[in-house]
Amino acid sequence: MEKDHFSEFVEGLALHFGQDKYVQDSETTRMRLRSWFAQVKHLPAEPLEWMSDQIKRRWDYFPRNLSKTMLELWDQWLREHPKKRAGKQRPDCPYCLEGWIMAYAPAGRGYSKELVELGAAIRCGHCSRDFQDKDIWCATVQEIRAAGWEPMELSDGTYSEQGAQYIQKVIRWLNTRRAKGQGQSAKG
Repeated sequence: MEKDHFSEFVEGLALHFGQDKYVQDSETTRMRLRSWFAQVKHLPAEPLEWMSDQIKRRWDYFPRNLSKTMLELWDQWLREHPKKRAGKQRPDCPYCLEGWIMAYAPAGRGYSKELVELGAAIRCGHCSRDFQDKDIWCATVQEIRAAGWEPMELSDGTYSEQGAQYIQKVIRWLNTRRAKGQGQSAKG
């Protein structure tokens, strides 16, 4: 989203909740708005009106941590609009596809004594540090390599068709698990 879209979004909420301090020009306000925008600038502008309506209906006060509220609403919006989910790299993150890094472990001996290469979808630690699921590994490329895994390289902002399909499968599994409210481990 553009900064202008975000500013209009905040201004509309501030006026609705009577929070003039978020509209008045001051250094503190500029710093707060910059901080919030840094957390949500990767979101598209399309759901902003929907988010504004949700906040106005569900909150009694202007959200104290607006960026966190927006990210939570973004997750809800994606669940309600699954066809709107982008199948490409996040604009500001050169390491992941939709917040996930594909990685593989060096080949080792599997149960049947044949060489097996293990693959995994790991939550991107560069752009998804706010991801809060203790059962899902969240790591940077450096942390992945330090653990003995090798991140797959993105080609033109995406993985191979097989890698992209695997990430979509992991996302569907995670969304289903959340919807059911299960706390089972991802390690299966």
